[in-house]
Amino acid sequence: MVEIREPGTAGSLIDADLIEPFYTGVEAVWTDETLDWVVYASHHWTVEVSGTLVPRLKALWPDLDDWRWVAPDWY
Repeated sequence: MVEIREPGTAGSLIDADLIEPFYTGVEAVWTDETLDWVVYASHHWTVEVSGTLVPRLKALWPDLDDWRWVAPDWY
């Protein structure tokens, strides 16, 4: 797994079994060598999930839509 955090720190390779993800208030991106998924934590205190993690997240989080924000067409 790869972790990239702001400000200007070098990326890190992380053993996925050892990861304890947490948000520190700065932007961060996580993915793996496949790039089939990306998690992005914004400095706006939002988290975006994409790719192959989306179906898994939907299956594990029944009320996901209550927490989901979708950009309006004009955005």
